[in-house]
Amino acid sequence: MDTKWKKNKRGIGAVTFFLGITLLLGDILQVTGMIAGGITAADIRDSMQSDYQKTSSFRFYMEGYLEDFLSMASGGEVGFSWNNNSRTRGISYSSYYGQESYGYAGDGNVMVFGIQSDARNAASSVVTVTTDAENAADEVSTEQSAWEGTVTEGSSDQAGQEGGDASQQSYPESEASGSVDIAESTQSPKEDNGQAADEAHEMLKGCKNLLYTISYKENELYSNVDGMLLDGENRILPEGYNFLLYFDGSRVYMQKDGKEIDIYGNGQYTDNGSWFVPGYENFPVDEKYKDARITIAAARDPLPYTVAVYGGGYTYYTGGNRLYQIVRDMQDTKASLYQVFWLLMASLFFLIVGTLFRKERREAGRSLALITGKLWYEAKVLAVLVPAGFLLYYLMPVFRNLYYAGVHPDIYYQYTIYQLRPLILAVFWLVWLAVNDAGKNSQVWKNSLFVRICRSLSVKELEYPFQKRMVRRFRKLPVVTGGMVILLAAVMIILAKDTAFGAFTGVVMWSLTILAVLVTAVTQAVYIHSLRRDTRDIGDLIDQIYAVREGDMEAPLHLPGDSDLHDAVTCMNEIREGMKEAIDEQVRSERMKVELIANVSHDIKTPLTSIISYVELLKEEEELPEHVQDYVSILESKSQRLKTMVQDVFEVSKAASGELPVKLETIDFAKLLRQTLADMEEVIKDAKVTVRPQIPDEERFIRADGQRMYRVFQNLIQNALQYSLDGSRVYISLEEKEGLLTASVTNTSAVELSGDIDYTARFTRGDSSRTDGGSGLGLSIARSFTEACQGNFRIEIRADLFTAYVEFRETQEQEMEVP
Repeated sequence: MDTKWKKNKRGIGAVTFFLGITLLLGDILQVTGMIAGGITAADIRDSMQSDYQKTSSFRFYMEGYLEDFLSMASGGEVGFSWNNNSRTRGISYSSYYGQESYGYAGDGNVMVFGIQSDARNAASSVVTVTTDAENAADEVSTEQSAWEGTVTEGSSDQAGQEGGDASQQSYPESEASGSVDIAESTQSPKEDNGQAADEAHEMLKGCKNLLYTISYKENELYSNVDGMLLDGENRILPEGYNFLLYFDGSRVYMQKDGKEIDIYGNGQYTDNGSWFVPGYENFPVDEKYKDARITIAAARDPLPYTVAVYGGGYTYYTGGNRLYQIVRDMQDTKASLYQVFWLLMASLFFLIVGTLFRKERREAGRSLALITGKLWYEAKVLAVLVPAGFLLYYLMPVFRNLYYAGVHPDIYYQYTIYQLRPLILAVFWLVWLAVNDAGKNSQVWKNSLFVRICRSLSVKELEYPFQKRMVRRFRKLPVVTGGMVILLAAVMIILAKDTAFGAFTGVVMWSLTILAVLVTAVTQAVYIHSLRRDTRDIGDLIDQIYAVREGDMEAPLHLPGDSDLHDAVTCMNEIREGMKEAIDEQVRSERMKVELIANVSHDIKTPLTSIISYVELLKEEEELPEHVQDYVSILESKSQRLKTMVQDVFEVSKAASGELPVKLETIDFAKLLRQTLADMEEVIKDAKVTVRPQIPDEERFIRADGQRMYRVFQNLIQNALQYSLDGSRVYISLEEKEGLLTASVTNTSAVELSGDIDYTARFTRGDSSRTDGGSGLGLSIARSFTEACQGNFRIEIRADLFTAYVEFRETQEQEMEVP
């Protein structure tokens, strides 16, 4: 039961995570589509209004209608668009979408997009206003109309119909569905502005969402009231209409639901929320408009009015449905916002549940990685790249239109994003699977067809000698690189001929280019990786050789079996093992010798003590014969010498085994030398040599054991006095160089010195006759004590000149008294 529940929790964690992320991404794409569709903060605020007549769009349209109707009344040019904040707006109605789209152009000419859904039947009706800057400049002085443009109707379809108006040009895309037709229609200004006003009236009169009467000098010029009671002067509205706008020649009066709207405020027009209508103190009415009377009524609940236009390339025209479109936009925006909200809530719910089961979700991810890990790496790469390539292919028209057109076909982009949502989600989850696979399975690229082929070739290649393997491997690099360069050059030559390619052929050509670059880059990367590995292996082998030379026998080098230096490293490890065994055997022998000497010395020490005691007793006897007293003196001398030798052997044995007690302290090196010379003053006077000390007067501090170092210099000076040539000089000096203090004792030997003898070895003597009474331990003790105090001891022989050096690192600490 527990196992079943555990599996259920794993499934719950995985499913809720999948649903939560999918819904969240879908919500993000929904918002992205809304933004691409041109939704703004003002649109969102408008959608939250309870009445469409409270929206900014309604105000914008009412201002525009009033401006156009004043031009129609005064005989000015009529533009079925208007300019707001120096931005020219064109209106386009699509028979497929039933809504408006807008295009803008910075030079005053409006470029309007027709919207289509299919390459075979796509139609839209276009009303476009274009403004000629030169004509406008000529007309400004003679006629102050609100707009200096013309009203033009046009249409465009994907097939590019022939026989249309010669002044209208169409630029259809040759791509498949999802592209945008750009239709730019221009018409020269008509000599009779009245005819243009008549045409505008014909376009508007069929829509009863907006009632209007246009009078000039008490003559009614245009009206679509058709028997309904509309009297702006007396504030009378027909049934079903609750908004009234009346212009009396000097001011504008507005009424909504029977209540007057204060539009002028303090009488000053500002850009912050004021109605853009004449009658302000700083926005007075033009003289020619004072005889105009305009009445506009807006329906409480707008309805869709459609007038079929057969001919001229039109399918349907919905020119008067702007008010109805406001309501539709409000409803659509609100529905989209609700959808976004509930999708967000659902995604958060699933993500919270998935978080509660995150441990089980991770286990599900690992289980999924076990499945994906069995797939070849190439298959996983293709599974990601192919859908991603299709996604990029379908997004290319959007990018191309954004780059080349410089306009915003909002509905098309929104529709494209909505269509591609499943593909975008599929690409996302495929990428997630790839990341999960890479995170849970180490070195996922090793489970690939390419790696298997390379391994089989590598196994066969290891049969060749090292030199031949290197040549065969690096010979492949120029071959592959040369082939890819030839392929790339061929593609570039074809592209340089300006040959027109279809979409598929272009994709193939660019794919070959990318393939050539990738193969070359991968080949270079493999070469560099192989070179780096071989260089690293060679460096490790060299380091191992240096380590063996320095005596490090504890760290063998291991290289993978496919390394080119594996055999060489194996041989090196065998040599290292042999040397280590030989050195260990030598160390064991040396240790046994030291232990033997120590044991023998200990065994000798006990009877030697008795001999010395009995010699002392014999010395106390009186009236001994003279020759017996001589015997006792000889016994005393030899027993004391033997005692000293046994003690020296003990100390050397302890130093060799690392058991010699050492007390490190700060001492004055110069003072130590002077004190040793002072204590041996009597011995120096009796010697047949001259001692020349060269010791600085200032303090020179080192860290060492004072007693041990006193014994070191005592042995060195005694050795120099004993073995120097009669009448020669002994030099004792102390020098400092780069923080290192070096004390030296130099003498001229009385006998010939051999450079092949290690004089610091135990029981090694310069006088092979052994008649000088020495034990051969003086220099050995000096070296052992110096090294035990963390110093360096060495000797130098040049002909008969013998020099012993003792080196310590100088320290700046306070001097401590030398005992």
